[in-house]
Amino acid sequence: MNRNGPFVLATCFLLLFSYTLFARNWKEIVHSGVLRVLTVDGDREYTRGLHRIMMPIDREQLLLERFARENGLDLQYVHASGFRNLFEMLRKGEGDLISANLSKTPGRAVEFLLSQPFEYTREMVFTARGSNLQGEKPEILKGHEGWILPGTSYMASFRPVITKNPGIKVCVLPVSVSHDELIERVASGVYAYSILNECDLDVWSSYRNDIRKLFPIRNNVPLVFAAGKDSAELIDRINRVIRSTSEETEKTTTGTASGQKLSLLKDHLSVKDLDVIRKRGYIRLITTNDPFGCYLKGGRLCGFEYDLAKRFADGLGIRLITVIPPDFKDLTAYLAEGKGDFIAANFTRTDERIRRFGNLGFCTPYGGVAQVLIGRTDEKISTPEQLSGRKVHVRKGNSYYDTLVNLQKQGIRFTIVPVKENERPLHTLQKVEKGIYDLTVMDETFLKLGMAGGCKVKGLMELSGKQAFSWVVRKNNLKLRAAINAFFKKENRSTFFNLCKKHYYGTGHVKRLMPIVKKGLFYSISPYDDLFRKYGAKYDFQWYFLAAQSYQESRFDTKRINHLGATGLMQVMPETAKEVGVRNLTVPENGIHAGAKYMSRLRRRISGKLSDRDKLCFTLASYNAGYGHLLDARHLASKLGLNPDVWFGNTEKAMSLLEDERYASRAKFGYCRASETIPYVNNIMLQTYHYQKMLEALDKKNEKK
Repeated sequence: MNRNGPFVLATCFLLLFSYTLFARNWKEIVHSGVLRVLTVDGDREYTRGLHRIMMPIDREQLLLERFARENGLDLQYVHASGFRNLFEMLRKGEGDLISANLSKTPGRAVEFLLSQPFEYTREMVFTARGSNLQGEKPEILKGHEGWILPGTSYMASFRPVITKNPGIKVCVLPVSVSHDELIERVASGVYAYSILNECDLDVWSSYRNDIRKLFPIRNNVPLVFAAGKDSAELIDRINRVIRSTSEETEKTTTGTASGQKLSLLKDHLSVKDLDVIRKRGYIRLITTNDPFGCYLKGGRLCGFEYDLAKRFADGLGIRLITVIPPDFKDLTAYLAEGKGDFIAANFTRTDERIRRFGNLGFCTPYGGVAQVLIGRTDEKISTPEQLSGRKVHVRKGNSYYDTLVNLQKQGIRFTIVPVKENERPLHTLQKVEKGIYDLTVMDETFLKLGMAGGCKVKGLMELSGKQAFSWVVRKNNLKLRAAINAFFKKENRSTFFNLCKKHYYGTGHVKRLMPIVKKGLFYSISPYDDLFRKYGAKYDFQWYFLAAQSYQESRFDTKRINHLGATGLMQVMPETAKEVGVRNLTVPENGIHAGAKYMSRLRRRISGKLSDRDKLCFTLASYNAGYGHLLDARHLASKLGLNPDVWFGNTEKAMSLLEDERYASRAKFGYCRASETIPYVNNIMLQTYHYQKMLEALDKKNEKK
């Protein structure tokens, strides 16, 4: 037996560990086959939502994906708990590169190697839309307290403003939070104002209207990647990729009156053909948010058109980006303006549309659907002549309207009644069922969807033969059009195409979609929504709150077990499950039941005059850190003159101090890992807020219908 064996094994392990942990030069990176990218975005590799505009994260990730592809590397994202931790992790060699919407500053340029800019933005002071801060001069901030993310360049940029305007008060947050959470706190009035890069604010503003920009504190801010001082070749190679995209993303110096350079992400308008699309590494799909276009289900994008478009993009070796216009009528405008590269949205190819959209090009037809006249179940109409004297309700400007106009030209006297442009097909069918509308026309697929959902209507007769679908491009994008035509020549009626068609248009999928369709929005949170509803009702929690907590805990992985033994969707400890009388936590229903029951027990222990929102925050903090640490934090909040009955800006601030030995040594329950607990609470509350607003918006739409 070799007595040195354990020593040799230990030495090899340490060498391997140091190889992956400490700073590496380019040759070592290439040899490993992996580029370790430091980021504060924990969900970088997950679907982030339906895009209205290009996101900053997309721009950076696309550049890195192209860089990795050209150099034969895999990307490994390394998550930092806060922005200021990024630089410490880079110094320690825990990653090779920082990618975090990083602005170039003199201090960073001295300590690190920075890439050339891939984007320009402005550092912008912002507030809630309804706040009493009015005007564009810094003095309006006097008497109001602002908060800034720790570890960022914003305080250095803002310091000259403070010097010139005594009385302005701004503080650095003790614990880093996500940009979304910071914006949410400002939007809800928790903080009077804050500062972020304008490109981040523009993304938020593309789907929310509750924040307002005040004034910039720094213009023409370059956004860059950062690496260690020994990484000259890495940065040089990244610069080559950035320069090679200059044809599509030329840095324009003509901008606003202040001399600001135009943001490369602002709407990201482009009307270029396939050669430039290939070069930049992504293609933008313009589609609709419905089962047959693109929708979110269980945290991922899917849909008939999305699946086809993804296969097309994969065949080109580039990434697919989805762009969802506010309404169907905006599809062609988005394409003409350069907000996307092609339309794939069950867009029927008709002679009328070809004439109307002369600047657009229709590609090879595929699939197809018939238009059907729809009425109540007791209707007897079977010929066009029987339409005489009736009213048909459809959206003006779509292919149904065109079909009806052509019938009128044949001498059949009936009235076309336009419906609201944002009215969904299911709502139209429901109004026909109730007698609010006389008749309507729509594709047979939407009729099947409505009937499967319980609408008591029927198809009376076909008003058109099968009308083929077609993807649409700008007329002068001849290379893209040729590539799409070649794709459908290969794929139309292929096994992949037929499986997609069966999955999305088959009766089974229609039935699976009905719980979502009845809500009026093609979006589900998880495969376990019915269980969240069941135990949310049982223990008096909003079901989408439990879903948000489960996503934070397990990413909806029923078999997840952490290093401490916490198990299942809600990551409940086995002894806790035993305490609440639940076993086998990997069974979805058991995991959700145990988590909801334990949350209910914790909530009952929390005393004081708390709002419902704060009680939820305190319950989550107890669930994550333990009830004793919450008691310590509330006690400390009282001693510091903070409100022990309020979480944001008060008890959370006190809890953050429990990581400091000076405070932890005097606390009954000692040290608390607040840097984990605070983001845990805030992320779940933010996610819950988004789900709530989504459902409220749907309810309002249904009330108006």
